[in-house]
Amino acid sequence: VIVAVSLLPVDDDLANKRAQFAPIMKEYSWKCVYAASDEEFTSLWNEMVEKCKAFGYDDVTNFYLGEIQNKLDAIAQGK
Repeated sequence: VIVAVSLLPVDDDLANKRAQFAPIMKEYSWKCVYAASDEEFTSLWNEMVEKCKAFGYDDVTNFYLGEIQNKLDAIAQGK
């Protein structure tokens, strides 16, 4: 079963939060790819998570998870 999900646009606050942490995710993701050791990877990962959360990552994620759940509920109810 393939389900197409169309999410509502986010408000300016969430868009600004995403704009702040997105470059951090991009930068640190590549740093993690090229980490020389598991320890370096873990350190970079933890630093990325901490920085992203400081810029509102959880707020944005929770918004999208809520939207996805609303869509899934609507599909289950045949709407």
